[in-house]
Amino acid sequence: MIDEIDKAKASLRKKIKSKRQGLPQSYYQWANEIISYKLVNFSIFNQAKHILLFASLPFEFNTQELIDFCFKQGIQVVLPRVQGKSLDLHYIDESTTYQKSKYGIWEPQANSPQADISKVDLIILPCLSCNRQGQRLGYGGGYYDRLLADFKGTTIIPYFDKLMSSNIPCNDYDVRVDYIISESGFFSTSESNDQPFPE
Repeated sequence: MIDEIDKAKASLRKKIKSKRQGLPQSYYQWANEIISYKLVNFSIFNQAKHILLFASLPFEFNTQELIDFCFKQGIQVVLPRVQGKSLDLHYIDESTTYQKSKYGIWEPQANSPQADISKVDLIILPCLSCNRQGQRLGYGGGYYDRLLADFKGTTIIPYFDKLMSSNIPCNDYDVRVDYIISESGFFSTSESNDQPFPE
């Protein structure tokens, strides 16, 4: 059964990687602006003191505007750094220096101030695809699933409608996120989520 799920994930990854390359850059720019606006006007985002973001790869939601916004608002920004099979967390600011990981992702240098996951209020996650029920398809490394296993805060995926998938193959260890934010709207994945969404 696990092999079948892994095969389904690999097939969907291949499909999404091909599909996202066919979308025009203008779509990504347009959708990114709308999603960014919704995020910075979301009460949970504005109430957070320590936010774990990600350094974007091509075709992902571009987080640079959010990072700049956090700097201006005095919100502590945390970025991950790959360490073995885990993610180390580091605080960043305008003076942080970066290097590329083995996956081609910009990450803080190892001497950047370390952050503790227990201090993080909100995690903004990357993905290859997701659905409105909060199921996420990552790149296959399992880094975020391990990080989220004991996380008590809120999780959000900002993503593009045209790259969402109705059926995401999932293992038992795959962690569902709390909110999906796309250019078309907000999607709460739990009936207990009662935060008001900005118009």
